[in-house]
Amino acid sequence: MEIIRPEWRRRRRLIYLTSAFACFVFGLSNNDNSFENFLTTRILKNEGERLEFPVQQQPQYRHGRDLIGGHLRYAAFGSGNTYGASDSLASRFQAFPYLISADVHNYASFTGGPNLPAACTETMVGDDSTYDVIMLDYYLSANRGLPELAQRLRTRFPHAIILFIQIWNPIMARRRSKEHEMETFREWLDRMNIDPSDRKTFRKSLRADIDADGVEWFFPERQQDSIILDASRAVHGQHWTLNRVKNDALASLLQYHYLFDDTFQHLSEEGHKIIAKHLQTTIKSIRSSLLPNQKGLIDESSIMNRVQKGTWGSGDSCHFWYTDGNVNMNVFDSNDWPIVLYDKHYGKYALEVNGSGYFNITNPFDRKRTVYISFLVNSEPDEYPSTRFKGLAFPQEVDITPISETRTFASGVPKTMALGKIKPGVTEVYVEPLQKTNHYFRLVGISITAEEVTVDEYKFAPTFNH
Repeated sequence: MEIIRPEWRRRRRLIYLTSAFACFVFGLSNNDNSFENFLTTRILKNEGERLEFPVQQQPQYRHGRDLIGGHLRYAAFGSGNTYGASDSLASRFQAFPYLISADVHNYASFTGGPNLPAACTETMVGDDSTYDVIMLDYYLSANRGLPELAQRLRTRFPHAIILFIQIWNPIMARRRSKEHEMETFREWLDRMNIDPSDRKTFRKSLRADIDADGVEWFFPERQQDSIILDASRAVHGQHWTLNRVKNDALASLLQYHYLFDDTFQHLSEEGHKIIAKHLQTTIKSIRSSLLPNQKGLIDESSIMNRVQKGTWGSGDSCHFWYTDGNVNMNVFDSNDWPIVLYDKHYGKYALEVNGSGYFNITNPFDRKRTVYISFLVNSEPDEYPSTRFKGLAFPQEVDITPISETRTFASGVPKTMALGKIKPGVTEVYVEPLQKTNHYFRLVGISITAEEVTVDEYKFAPTFNH
């Protein structure tokens, strides 16, 4: 846990009262924590100036021997920031992956973690795609499948640069004082009645804590930090982090708040530009280190063939119609149940089981595999009916009650459950609604996932985006 100590209070006071010197540390850490520092700093002449940023980087592993020149092929996996979720962006295509490369394949999901792409990597990426640089941006959700996703990508792309991106945000900060034992960043904002868009008041309120007796700002330790480092080492990846002012959470909030939008959770437009700039610098440095003596560009034909591809491991076959309403009839053949656009605002689709019937699911693999279905649930018991699934392949009937007992939702959201193992080829499954409710049972996907990945019930969110 990062705690502000007295000696840092004196240093912090000097920093803020004189506005003399500031630094922003962006890091690329390696396995032995040895860094080659490229430091650029500048004097702040007024509060409105932005900071120049030092970059710390040291390549961990020499991949892609001919990646020194030519057109790089990028892939990005992540959640909100990688997707471009901020309302401060005119378009999500202003997110940092698109600023790094306009041709990037962006597999990020607005709200999902790494569990879905880990389980369905082959389906998402396909057999034809090849990448030189793969960016993984899952900080807070790293414990939900990031190591498995990284390993599947490394197995498929043995020579690609895999870059783990770690971006903190102000929401992670905590405040401790005599009057308020400990409060979250959001609780502090609410108590101080601070409008997030009023950054002048925000900074003034934070500065009041500089000399306040018994006040400590800190960032709690997170298990995700070690998960990301371990995952990076396991696949010989690179690790880039948006670092904070050492041992000073309050200084970090004051200096870098403008990198975030008014949610203080997602990057702002300026934040995306700055992150993209320094990721480009980092990737360029990694590439240069691979072949320090090579000069010139690689011809286009060698670029298209330079990265060898491995296997997808056990493989996967995942199919969702949640975002586009398109059902792959070669894999899932239903009983003429209709596809409905149940959420016009967000463009969400579901297949409505409006009566008893059958569907056929194809297992394309050469041995029995577990089949999962994704369906909508709601916290209200009268929204969707309990439904029975049975087939010759299953040892017993499976009854599903699409109610969330622990979470409250304004509208139906996907939940994923295993039906059982099915043999290679086509399996017929009988479906029978067991009650009448406000809506029919709604299917949004069916999947045979990678065997090495455990599927989450809720974070297995079917939202593919390029």
